Amino acid sequence: MVGESLNGNFVNPTTMRATLFSIDGSPVDLGTLGGAKSSAISINNYGDIVGLADNAAGQSHAFLYKDGVMQDLGTLGGTASNANAINNWGEIVGRSLLANGAIRGFFYKDGVMQDLGTLGGAATVAFDINDKSEIVGFSRIGTGQAHAFLYKEGVMYDLGTLDGTESRAYGINNRGDVVGQYTKADGSVHAFIYKDGQMTAL
Repeated sequence: MVGESLNGNFVNPTTMRATLFSIDGSPVDLGTLGGAKSSAISINNYGDIVGLADNAAGQSHAFLYKDGVMQDLGTLGGTASNANAINNWGEIVGRSLLANGAIRGFFYKDGVMQDLGTLGGAATVAFDINDKSEIVGFSRIGTGQAHAFLYKEGVMYDLGTLDGTESRAYGINNRGDVVGQYTKADGSVHAFIYKDGQMTAL
């Protein structure tokens, strides 16, 4: 599993480092992109790891750690990005700033970072991807609310909000089942599952 560790220094939290933990060995410090800190967020079945790390300029960038090397995945033109998930094909999703400061979800494959677009609003974040290259997250619609989305075959689908005002999708399995949360008008937050075209409250 992956995460982060204070790297032996419990005084200065800026030394937080991306770390690989395993049951048969000591934790492994994955390093940074030349800056002070990093965090590992996801690992696939082949041991490829993604997350975010500071570069020498102090900017936080998405990274791929593979075969002992941390690679900077860059951005969509802005100063920051982070990777949230990687599937078993090595495809990566996350979010990045554009040059104008807007937030966009991205799909990274074969060295290219692709902007996923939005549902009509100003921001998108991608949280997970399955082995069928189906992506989930949330996007702002034209009126500003966040809606869970499913992105597949080049199209972003709005999953709706049930009887609520907002929703966010956080995970998807290889059957295409999606889980996340939605917010009701009273502000309470509830879990949902989206399956066979239907969102159901849990």
